[in-house]
Amino acid sequence: MRIAICDDEALFLSQLKSKIYEYSNNHNLEPVVDEYTVGSNLINSNIKYDIIILDYQMDKIDGLETARQLRNGINEFACIIFLTNYGEISIDAYSVDTYRFVLKSTLWDGLYNALDDYRKRMSTGKSISVKSDRSYITVDTDDIVFIESQNRVTSIHLSDNNIIETKTPLSSIFESLPHTDFFRVHKSFIVSFRYITRRDFSSLNVTGYDYEIPVSRKYTADFKEAYYNYLKE
Repeated sequence: MRIAICDDEALFLSQLKSKIYEYSNNHNLEPVVDEYTVGSNLINSNIKYDIIILDYQMDKIDGLETARQLRNGINEFACIIFLTNYGEISIDAYSVDTYRFVLKSTLWDGLYNALDDYRKRMSTGKSISVKSDRSYITVDTDDIVFIESQNRVTSIHLSDNNIIETKTPLSSIFESLPHTDFFRVHKSFIVSFRYITRRDFSSLNVTGYDYEIPVSRKYTADFKEAYYNYLKE
């Protein structure tokens, strides 16, 4: 697990890093924690993080603007936690899919609770967050039937026949999905094992859709193995 912490007070950063390692030792975690005193340095680092902890108010570039720019790069799916004083929160903060706001007045309890919830969410792998238009949508992975990429648009097809469209590349979405339940069968398709109704390993059908999804020859052997492992569970 890789964590970024960003605050314009170096002493506070050191304390925060120490607390994160203390929490990690108590929960058998081995994170890498990187410190940043300026939001632009975090943005320009080009490092992919699991968790990003930002001070909401900083000089030069504040936490909200830092988060906006991070969402446009490789940290589109990172868990963002804002550290804030009471009354600071702008409604705009929700536009960057904020995971949690932690009040500085109850910092350590709030931070530990946020980390607890994050660990639970990651252990189940039951939801992903995707950017559609200008907002983020949380999608239950149990509801995803298949995902298709065409003309630089990725379409997430749901069990209720609704479709969520996003500019996020198919490869990035696949990284965020539990690979025990999903497989990329073609350069343009990801399927959920639970919704497969027919397969001959050159193509397949899924529940509720009149689609014949192709299975690329180069993925056939791995797809067979993954699907049989899924059925055995």
